[in-house]
Amino acid sequence: MMRSIRSSLALLVVSAAGVLAQGPANARFQHERIVDSVGGPQRLDVDAALLNGSQSFAVEDLGTRWVARRGLGDLRLFNETNVEVPYLLIEPAADLQAFGAFRTLPISAIDKPDNKSSGFEVDLLSVRIVDGLLLSTIQPPFLKRFRLEGSGDRERWTQLVNEGTTFNLPAERLQHTLIEFAPGEFRYLRVTFDDTNSARIPRPGDVTIRMPRPRSVGPRLREGYGRQAVLRSDVSISRRPSEPGRSRFRVNLPAARLPIVALEIKAGGGNLLREARVLEAGFAGQGAQPRLIGGGRLMRVERDKVIAESMRLQIRQPTEPQLDLVVDDGDNPPLELQAVTAVFAEMPWIYFEAPAGPITVRYGDSKLTAPRYDLEAARSNLPVSPNRATWRSQPPITLTPLDEGLAMPDTGSAMSSEGFEFVRDIPAGRAGLIALQMDIAAMAHSGRDPRRLRDLRILDRSGMQIPYLLESRDEPLIAEVNIERKALPAGLESPSPKVSTYQVHLPFPDLPKPRLVLTTRARVFQRAVTIGTVVPAADRQPARFVRRGSAVWMHADQDVAPPPLTFDLADSAINEDLYLQIDEGDNQPLQIDKATLLMPQYAVRFFRRDNQPLRLLYGRDDLGPPRYDLQLLSGQVLGRTAEDVTAGPEQALGGSGSAPGFDLVPPMVFWSVLTVTVFVLLGLVVRLMKRESL
Repeated sequence: MMRSIRSSLALLVVSAAGVLAQGPANARFQHERIVDSVGGPQRLDVDAALLNGSQSFAVEDLGTRWVARRGLGDLRLFNETNVEVPYLLIEPAADLQAFGAFRTLPISAIDKPDNKSSGFEVDLLSVRIVDGLLLSTIQPPFLKRFRLEGSGDRERWTQLVNEGTTFNLPAERLQHTLIEFAPGEFRYLRVTFDDTNSARIPRPGDVTIRMPRPRSVGPRLREGYGRQAVLRSDVSISRRPSEPGRSRFRVNLPAARLPIVALEIKAGGGNLLREARVLEAGFAGQGAQPRLIGGGRLMRVERDKVIAESMRLQIRQPTEPQLDLVVDDGDNPPLELQAVTAVFAEMPWIYFEAPAGPITVRYGDSKLTAPRYDLEAARSNLPVSPNRATWRSQPPITLTPLDEGLAMPDTGSAMSSEGFEFVRDIPAGRAGLIALQMDIAAMAHSGRDPRRLRDLRILDRSGMQIPYLLESRDEPLIAEVNIERKALPAGLESPSPKVSTYQVHLPFPDLPKPRLVLTTRARVFQRAVTIGTVVPAADRQPARFVRRGSAVWMHADQDVAPPPLTFDLADSAINEDLYLQIDEGDNQPLQIDKATLLMPQYAVRFFRRDNQPLRLLYGRDDLGPPRYDLQLLSGQVLGRTAEDVTAGPEQALGGSGSAPGFDLVPPMVFWSVLTVTVFVLLGLVVRLMKRESL
C-alpha cells in the first residue's frame, strides 16, 4: 500500500514539474527592463535594446517596404506584484498606397514669399489622410532646400518637414522627389523653396499626393495608417587594414539576426562617387566564406551650398553581429567614414492595459513560444489613441549569462603531435568563441598548395583536439617587406647604368598567391619597372634572371598622391631572390617608400574553455582536412561575436614528434609527476612484499 502511495506521489510531482516547465515561471529570461506605465490602454514601441537578446524577427519584403514579423515570442510583461500582464503585438499596417494628382495654387497673399523663396500650395478638395508628396512634375535638373506644411483651413499650418532637400539630377543619376512625412488629416499642403543660392523653380501644374488606405475594414488605430516610424540605431565602426584603392571597415551590430534592411553612411569630404559592398561570414562547404548581403553606389553632389546625396546601402537581413563594409576608392584618398546608422524594417508595437506604475519586461529565452492571452479577442476594438508608455533610460539588467547551460562542441578526439613541424601557444583567457587569424608564418608553413591549411590542428594539454571552423576572409593579409638598393649577383649581365636595381626580401618562400605593392611619394614621374627572380647556377646551367612581370608606372599631378604599383606573383613557389629593375631614363632615381605583400587571409573560429591553454600545430603534408561535425559546429560558431586573439611566436618541433600530449606538458611538471608516480609504485611494492613475508 505504501509503495503504491509513493508511486502516485512521484507521478504527481513529475506531472507538476511538467506543467511548470511549460509556463513563464520556469522560463530562463536573460534580460530585464523597466517600463513606466501611464495607466489605461497603452502603446510601447519596440526599440533597438529590446531587439538585442530577444527572439529574432524575420524580414518580409513587400516590394516598396520591409516589415518585421514573427519575433518577440519570449517577451513577458509583469506588474509590481509580479503578475503577468497580457499584451498584443500590433504589426505594421499592410496599407494600400493610393496616389492622386491635384492642381497647384499660388501661395496665399498673406504668406507671399520674399524674393529669396518661392513655392506653391495644393488643395486636396477635402480633408484627407496623407503621408507623401511626389514632385515628379518639376522639370529637372534641380536641387532645392524646402519646407513643407499642412493645414485643414488654410489659416493654421502644421509643420511637416522643417528643412528638407529635394533633387532630380539626371546627369548624376541622383533623384529624391518623394517627400514622406507622418500621416495626418489635411486639406492643404504648402511647399516653400529656398532660392537664396539658386534660380527659382516654376510652379508645376499639378503634383501627386500619396493617401494610405487600409486593406481591412473595421476599427483602425490612428497610428495604423501609413508606415510606422522607421527605427534607426547608430552602430560602432572600425577601420580595417586594406590594400591600396580600397577602404575596409568592420561594422559591429548590437546582436546577430537583427531585422536590419539598410545601412546609412555618413562620410566627410565634398563630391563623392564610390561603389560599396557589405559582406558577412556564411557557412559554405567545409568552412566559412564571405557572403555578399548588399551594397550600392555612394554619391554626393554639392551645388550652390546645397547637397544632394544617396548614401544608403540596401542589405538583406544579416545573420552575423559583425559586417564588413568595403568601399572602392579608385584613385581617391581613403574614404573618410564618420558614422554608420542601421535602418530596421518596420517594427510592430506592443499594446497592453495596466494601471500607472512600473512594468517589468523580461525576455531572452529561446525556448519560449509566443503567449496566447484573452486580450486577443479585443484586437479589432482597440482604442483609437492609446497612451504612450516609455522605457526607462537605464540599460537592461542581465539575469542569466548567454552561454549558461549551453553545450559547446569544444573537444574532439586525441591526436599526437608527432610529424608536425611547428607549434604556437594560444593564450588562455575567458571562455567563449575565439577567432585566431593565420599570420604570414602560418600561411607559409601550413602545408603546401593545394593542401595548405589542411594540417591545422588545435590541441589542449591532454592532446585532445579542439574542433574549429576555418574562415576565409575578404580582407587581405598584409605584411611589409624589406627592399634595398642592390645590384644583380655577380655573373649576371649588368643592366644599363640608367637602371636602378633593388632586392626584395620575401619573409618566407611558398607564400599563397602573393601580390607585391610598391608606393612612392613622387608626384610627377614615368618609369618602366621589371620584376623577376634570380635562379642560381646549377650543373652546366649558369645563373640567370627570370622575368616575372613588367609595367609602366607614371603619374602627372602635383596635387594628388600617385597610385601604387602592384605585381601579381601568381606562382606561389617563389624560392629565389626577387629583384626589381627601374629604368630611370635621365632622371634621378625614383624613391621607393614601401613594399608590401598582400595574401589571402584566413582565421579559425573555435570555443575555448575558461583559462584553457591551447596550442596550434601545423606543418605536416600527410594530413587531410579535419573531419569535425562542421555543420553542427557552424550553427554554434556563426551568429556570434568572436574575440580576436593572436598566437604566440612560432616554434620548431624538429620533426621528431613525441607521445600524445608530451610536448604540451611543461618538462618540470612532467618529471615531477613521473617521480611521484615512481615513489608511489615503489611504496606499493614494498607493502606487498612485507605482507607476503608475514
